[in-house]
Amino acid sequence: SAGGFAWIERSLTRMKGGRNHDVQMGLVVHRTPYQGPEDFSMERMLSRRDSLLKARISGSTPGSYMATEYRLTPRYEEVSFRGGFAAKMRGIWKMEGDFMGGPWTSVAWVDDARGQLVTVDGYVYAPYFGKREYLREVESMVFSFAPSSKPVTQ
Repeated sequence: SAGGFAWIERSLTRMKGGRNHDVQMGLVVHRTPYQGPEDFSMERMLSRRDSLLKARISGSTPGSYMATEYRLTPRYEEVSFRGGFAAKMRGIWKMEGDFMGGPWTSVAWVDDARGQLVTVDGYVYAPYFGKREYLREVESMVFSFAPSSKPVTQ
């Protein structure tokens, strides 16, 4: 098919304050036909992300779905890949119609051989814990999907 979608989730249970709490880390991988450089605009990437999440990732409350939280503006960064280009974003996600949210990060690049834009989006849900270490783990998984990638170093 012209597009593709995969969702991988890892659930952990951690103890805090004498109670068990869930921690979820997930990866969403999707491919769409590559139209051109405008596919890398922040606006288009966020629009694609939101429509995909709404269609594919629903919450426990009927009608709820994952979405980008725009009250904190997502960050966008262009990174150089070996002989190529990628766009990296990060921000906060929320569950529209439910009470969930957390940080997310993504990277997108062109798979020239297939003429497709590949986006790997990683997210964390850990309401009772600091998110930094979980986000770092998710980010390393996100970037492992692009084995030929080499982020720009200053």
